[in-house]
Amino acid sequence: CGSGHFLYIAYQELKQIEQDLLDKIAERRRAENVQMQMGYVTPLQFFGIDNNPFAVELARVTLMIARKVAIDRLGRSDFEPALPLDTLDKNIVCEDALFTEWPKADAIIGNPPFLGGSWIRTSLGDEYAEKVFNRFSDIRAQIDFCSYWFRLRWPSFSC
Repeated sequence: CGSGHFLYIAYQELKQIEQDLLDKIAERRRAENVQMQMGYVTPLQFFGIDNNPFAVELARVTLMIARKVAIDRLGRSDFEPALPLDTLDKNIVCEDALFTEWPKADAIIGNPPFLGGSWIRTSLGDEYAEKVFNRFSDIRAQIDFCSYWFRLRWPSFSC
């Protein structure tokens, strides 16, 4: 999840879509006198995995800032208070994404690390390189590091 920038942008976009839907529902309710309810997009619907503890904490804070910015930008403070802050300890975790079970998701947005296949051993060490190569033994060792994320999520992805 890095610094959480992808999470920030995704949250802002989903909140805008939500607001557009709420506006359309309100128009329909006025026109047809129909009562409808709709849940809110919240930071608790977003997940992140990073092996850098600082990046994890930063992503959590970034997502909380995204929430406050969206509430203010969309004029939702009367309906959606910014406080209390959500606890994202279970949503954004400090783990190795290649060796951790990912949460179920409808969409995946991210920026896996790019590192040419010939640099994996040099940059990450022999022990980690062997761990990756053993985990993904059906993938050529010289592919870019980011390819392992695709294989993890889509087993039929050809590398």
